[in-house]
Amino acid sequence: MVAKIESEPALKAAFDTMRNREKTLHFADGYPYYVAYKQGIPTKDMTEKEKEGWGIYHEMIDENGSYAYVVKLSENPELAKYDEFYGTSLTSMTDYGSYLTTHTAEEFTKIISGGSSMGAFDDFVKTFNKNGGSSIVKQVNAWYEAVHKFD
Repeated sequence: MVAKIESEPALKAAFDTMRNREKTLHFADGYPYYVAYKQGIPTKDMTEKEKEGWGIYHEMIDENGSYAYVVKLSENPELAKYDEFYGTSLTSMTDYGSYLTTHTAEEFTKIISGGSSMGAFDDFVKTFNKNGGSSIVKQVNAWYEAVHKFD
């Protein structure tokens, strides 16, 4: 796909225009959050303008954000990571999946809305793993090993 875009001048020009527009707009909107974040201001103490930039910053400015990831993939497609699990629900997924899905949504909402600090994510991961997450990972890895044993 990238090679096709790069090889056709009209497609390349359109793609570059869109990419530059998105970078410019989102960088500008995300900048107040970036400044507040770098100054150590907790999300709960940020202005509305600073909070509005939160998602934009993390998606478009942060070096580990999704935009950075997409750019890296367009330059190095071999780095792409895919969810390779395509089996039926495992017993741990059936046992813990509903709770973990609900708990994940609640915790992420609290963090994103400023009800919890970013540091709460570490506690969330520990709780997630203790309440079935580790079991799911273990079963998925065992499944993966079995499926790819003869590759």
